Amino acid sequence: MATTMFLVKLSYLLAQEQQGELFSQKNDLKPLEKLGHRFYYHYSCQTATGEIKGYQHKIVDWEAVALYRKLKKNPDFY
Repeated sequence: MATTMFLVKLSYLLAQEQQGELFSQKNDLKPLEKLGHRFYYHYSCQTATGEIKGYQHKIVDWEAVALYRKLKKNPDFY
């Protein structure tokens, strides 16, 4: 039983050591590149009076930027 507890504690400590720290002083992170693009989606819908009204919304999701970078690096991805 004591050996099992020791192995569990050891594996926990090893996992913590490999994870790293969120607020460490190491400056090994690369700064984010600023994109020269903004992403929007456009759509239209009909109002109660029958008028067609167009809308435009900016996409602020990080996944859209990640997709852009992936497609920029590998255009055959999609």
